[in-house]
Amino acid sequence: MKEISEEAKARFFEEAGICLKRGGFQTGPVEEGFMPVFWQDAPLCRVNGVGGVRYRSEVTRDPGSEAALNRAIDIVNVTEEYMRLLEKAPQLNATGLDESYKLLNEFNGAVLAAHHTSSHGWDFVTWCRDYSGEGVTQGHYVGGDYEGAKRDFTVRAGLVPQKELFSQEQLAEIHRCVETVRDMDFPMTVQREGRMDGILNQIRRAVPDLDARIGQAQNEDGQIADHTQWSQTM
Repeated sequence: MKEISEEAKARFFEEAGICLKRGGFQTGPVEEGFMPVFWQDAPLCRVNGVGGVRYRSEVTRDPGSEAALNRAIDIVNVTEEYMRLLEKAPQLNATGLDESYKLLNEFNGAVLAAHHTSSHGWDFVTWCRDYSGEGVTQGHYVGGDYEGAKRDFTVRAGLVPQKELFSQEQLAEIHRCVETVRDMDFPMTVQREGRMDGILNQIRRAVPDLDARIGQAQNEDGQIADHTQWSQTM
């Protein structure tokens, strides 16, 4: 197994810290090869330079802390994946680009690339090769959303049909509907309830800002209800 350099570990720690903070976590300075992660100012876990996560068992005894831990692990895993790929990724050769991009993948005329920024880490973009094959066009810029960039790439490359993928907005709405059905007071088998819980957990892990999206939808529903009630009293 190839040894990871200290420089590569330092780059991973820097990027993981940015991504964790973006996800609402706090981080501390690296000590003895581990970066501490905090949730609501309380210790949550520690991350090493190759994406390993260590935590105390008592963290999993509280549902809120356990959910936060799972989100932190997801962020670390995703960051480790693309940082490992970026360490070996070549430069993207394309005419007309003003900045330097790393090529993560290319298939069927679609390109997945990344560009490093000094302020907020790596940004991702997908393109289509132009007719000559030497340039790129129709860029979809997604910021630091690596998972979103991969989804977009699979569609643009023809690997997965668009109709088979749900958007983040659609997943949030599915979560609302499933949660409503699960909480309704009518007979339900243990197996069905378990499947619903599995759907809710899967969506929560797939949509990092799920609570914000649900809150926005509820506010919109409230505004519609208030408007309807006001209209009926006219």
